[in-house]
Parts: sequence; structure tokens; C-alpha cells
Amino acid sequence: IQPGQQSLFDNEHTVYETVKVGEADGVLRTSTDEHGKNVYTLSWEHRGITHTVMGNIPYDEIMKIAKGIR
Repeated sequence: IQPGQQSLFDNEHTVYETVKVGEADGVLRTSTDEHGKNVYTLSWEHRGITHTVMGNIPYDEIMKIAKGIR
């Protein structure tokens, strides 16, 4: 988050799910932004590096991006 930007994260209404990213187990968090759109945060570890992909784009796109990170 840059100066002047704001981030709203509703942890109370966030849904957590375990998903596969390649061979790694990941955690997908689904919440909604201030406009009611889904925001996905996907985190996983691979070869000692923790990766996180976050955005209010469709679920399929988040998974495509994650699977493209090597």
C-alpha cells in the first residue's frame, strides 16, 4: 500500500480454503472489497519461498497466475 492509498480487509467475513498450487498446498482467502467484489489472496510456499497473489479478479485468473510462478 502506497501513501494515500487505503486498504480495507474484513477478516470477520473472510473464507479460508486449502488449495493446490502445483504440488504445494496453499491457502486461499476470499473476502469482499468496499464495492462488494470478491478479493482473493492466495499464499503458498515452494522451495523455501513464500508466494502471495492478491486481487479482485476472477478465481480462475488468480489460479492461472499462481500456477505460472515458478
